[in-house]
Amino acid sequence: MKAHLLKRNDPADGLLEKLNKVYPSYPFEKYPEATIIYMLNECLDEVLGKDYTKQRISKRKEKILYDRFLGKIQCKFGPWVNIHNFKIKGYDVFFNTNAAGIYNNEKGRLYAISTPDLYITSHAMSRFEERLDTDFYLDYFEYVLERVRKQFRASATALDILRESIVTSEMEYAQKDNLIYYKIKFGVIVLQRIEDIFVALTFLTFEMMEAQDRLQWKKVIGMDKEVSNLADILCMETVNIQLMDTEGIKERME
Repeated sequence: MKAHLLKRNDPADGLLEKLNKVYPSYPFEKYPEATIIYMLNECLDEVLGKDYTKQRISKRKEKILYDRFLGKIQCKFGPWVNIHNFKIKGYDVFFNTNAAGIYNNEKGRLYAISTPDLYITSHAMSRFEERLDTDFYLDYFEYVLERVRKQFRASATALDILRESIVTSEMEYAQKDNLIYYKIKFGVIVLQRIEDIFVALTFLTFEMMEAQDRLQWKKVIGMDKEVSNLADILCMETVNIQLMDTEGIKERME
């Protein structure tokens, strides 16, 4: 059987050069695609045997193969990385991952997702997992899980949930001191802009933003499609909405 890694969005042009102006960064894995395919081939040999010749694989063995492959991926790249669109057709196995690239820097790991100009730090992911109130937002949380399952044929990781929350957001944001506070259903993602790319630094709940009204919030108007590029959104026409506070936010980001 042959492995095929499906096309994903490539990281932004000159990504490392831009990141290195603020955070010295380097790829987590020099040849990530070759590494991923090698891991899948290992799983194929372990589950099916090296001399496997049948054109069809049982659902039971397909699940064993998927689970073992996912375990290897997450052991290597971290618990937030996920396998999307996993499909076996004849002698071919097709798949991709929810992280188009992974980088190391002083903020930990940096995950490139399918929104082409947005990169998420492992710190932001940790805070998102810690502070996410799935009970309070149960209906929306279940909607996101179902959306990921249907769209990517996968159970969602926290990275999938965060990404879907961003692309289906109501496009409300505020700016202060080179930071962008971007509202999603579960709270606020704090972004740092580096030229035309954005790095998610942390996640704050709405309760953490309530102290005083010092942050002017804006809502994009005249756009009814999902978020595809954050830089474009910040150039669109907006209306002012409720105010929120940034007092103490830098301390909370630690």
